[in-house]
Amino acid sequence: MPKSDSFFLVEAAWLRAAACLCVVLIHVTANPLYFSAPGSAAQLGFLIANQFTRFAVPAFIFLSGLTLGWRYLGQNADFFYRTFLVRRFYTVFLPYAAWSTIYTLSTLSALGGPWELTTVLKRIGYELLVGDASYHLYFVVLICQFYLLFPLFLYPLRKLPFWNWWLGFGLFYQLLACILNYYYISATGNPYIDLIIGRLDRNFLLWSGYFLCGLAFGANWLRIQPWISRNGKYLLGPALLAWLLLVIEFLHALAAGRPFGGAVSSMKPLVAVYTFTAIPFILWCGARCRSHASLNKLLLGLSRHSYGIFLSHPVVIAALQRIPFWSENMFSPAAAILMYLAAVFLPYLLLTGFDRIRVARSSP
Repeated sequence: MPKSDSFFLVEAAWLRAAACLCVVLIHVTANPLYFSAPGSAAQLGFLIANQFTRFAVPAFIFLSGLTLGWRYLGQNADFFYRTFLVRRFYTVFLPYAAWSTIYTLSTLSALGGPWELTTVLKRIGYELLVGDASYHLYFVVLICQFYLLFPLFLYPLRKLPFWNWWLGFGLFYQLLACILNYYYISATGNPYIDLIIGRLDRNFLLWSGYFLCGLAFGANWLRIQPWISRNGKYLLGPALLAWLLLVIEFLHALAAGRPFGGAVSSMKPLVAVYTFTAIPFILWCGARCRSHASLNKLLLGLSRHSYGIFLSHPVVIAALQRIPFWSENMFSPAAAILMYLAAVFLPYLLLTGFDRIRVARSSP
């Protein structure tokens, strides 16, 4: 493997692992944050942790663009749309379909039905289509749109390989999309329009700037990587400032009467600023820590299994929330930390074990 390939893979793995860890933290802190008393120390603590993670969903979209940009623009690999989609069907859609079905059947079980076969199949199909089977599955519906529409991104960038311009356009587009979403888009009273507005979180148009920036990064990686190695550390300060402002903004938004979901959303202008400063810093951390073998081994493992952890971690959270220790200590930092570690590492250990069994069975 060329040196540049190995460097790219390590740094991308760091970002993927960080995003995975933060997505789990979003969901572990969501209920304690929602139910904590306004102005309490518990609310502030969970809010600080929750807002720290807000770059995670945009980072996953950026990463998809980054890896595709590196392969099909930076390395100029041949692109065969059918092969591309078939691979994503097996690696992305089928696991999603399986977990979406599990979550749908679990919900029906909790509600006591209905269990008519036609009704169940319609329910599974609908929730599979819109990503409503569980609170986190909207993301898979979103990322599948980018895979389906990838040629519309790829061919213009191949014809006009002005990476700095594309990067600048992506930054501008994303900030504008977040501003429009957060400050100007609201319910209209039209049920059809409001249905679309209610699911903007899974509409590719709202997130395309992150994907486009990832493509530009990947295409121009050999020039960007040395710049990150030299200057990435200087983005820690701006990222921390954006994080602090996110906490303050959340408190002001709740005080102003904005719904909790809007106040805590990842689709805000400040989240875009936070994301675009945090990502280069994390990539810099990956570049600086290539020689730490044990740490890299763990993070590469988390990166490799990030999709499985993402799909399955709500099961662990839901199961633990039924245990009296967690239901009685919802606002305890110790309980939250234990739940977080379980939600990350139980799926990780199971997936690692399955990997080893598969390798053992395939060995002569």
